[in-house]
Amino acid sequence: MNAYEYIRIERNQGQATLWLNHPPLNILTIPMMEEMIRVIQQFASDDQIRLLVLRGEGSCFSAGMDVADHLPHRVHKMMEKMHGLMMSVLGVDILTVSAIHGRALGGGLAVAAITDFVYADMNSKMGVPEIKLGVFPPLAVAFFPELIGHRNAQDLILSGRTIDAQEALRMGLLNAVFESEVFETRFQSLIDVLLAKSKLAIAVAKKCLRASFLPLLERLTQAEAIYLQELMQTEDSLEGLNAFLEKREPKWKHR
Repeated sequence: MNAYEYIRIERNQGQATLWLNHPPLNILTIPMMEEMIRVIQQFASDDQIRLLVLRGEGSCFSAGMDVADHLPHRVHKMMEKMHGLMMSVLGVDILTVSAIHGRALGGGLAVAAITDFVYADMNSKMGVPEIKLGVFPPLAVAFFPELIGHRNAQDLILSGRTIDAQEALRMGLLNAVFESEVFETRFQSLIDVLLAKSKLAIAVAKKCLRASFLPLLERLTQAEAIYLQELMQTEDSLEGLNAFLEKREPKWKHR
């Protein structure tokens, strides 16, 4: 019996798979992120686990954060949990791998993008559409310029457009893309190669690699502060979020 409400866990010979299980779109809510953080921290201290896979149940990986959690009375807790989830993923010594299918949007894409390896189904779509709601994605703002270059990061963040898997691969968001009919076979083959590596060597290498994250974490802290202290004090941010929740076009005060 699954002990969690919003995720599902599988374990198999050193591999743990954390399935996002919040149908229909695996929206990342505050309680869901709390479950993810707790499980990832447990795996980090489990000697039997050498690799963690993040996947989405159903039709997609994740369509992003819960828009209602961005509203003033919940946004601080949402940001705290998103930061905690990001630090959990980055902080583990074991390998982390994401498998994207369907859509990976907003915070869903950001979480997948910071794993060590990211693979996608050829038919998947990705993007950070927050700007369309009058807000921006702090994690993408902090990490995407380093990950895919400033020009590509500006393109995705400032336009909010959705891209296909091939364009994401060219940008550097993905390690590889596979056709749907061979995805599971190719993906597991890559996992098997990674599982054959020394767990100790991986842990030490990741410890060294984390040193390069320090400037990015400073940028993230700054982006989160600007988001909470400046952006969320504006009428346009509330208008964009409320318009989405009310299923209407936003009426921006500042155009």
